[in-house]
Amino acid sequence: MSEQLLQQLLQELKEIKTAQQTQNSSIKSLKASMGEKFAEVNNNFEDVNIRFDEVNKRFEEVNTKIDKLSDKMDLQHIENVNADNRLMNDLNTLKDSVIFVNRKVADAELEINSLKNRM
Repeated sequence: MSEQLLQQLLQELKEIKTAQQTQNSSIKSLKASMGEKFAEVNNNFEDVNIRFDEVNKRFEEVNTKIDKLSDKMDLQHIENVNADNRLMNDLNTLKDSVIFVNRKVADAELEINSLKNRM
């Protein structure tokens, strides 16, 4: 009976060992699978970082271009204001000249009219 008991114990030990080996191989395959998934996630994360850097660079380029355009627009606005001021000055001078000429014409017409009336 003790031999039979010993055989049963040995059989149970073999079954336990087989179960442990099966568990160990399952754990190893699970670790390998998790390692692959982690590597894949890490690669995806690196791709996202690279894309984010590219977007950030483009954003900076756009900001730089907008700043340059804004500076150019400010300069154009100043030039337009200066041109408007010059035009207004020239128009005022022309207006004064027209008024002066109109007065001379009116004086000449008065004189011609008075000469007509004398004759």
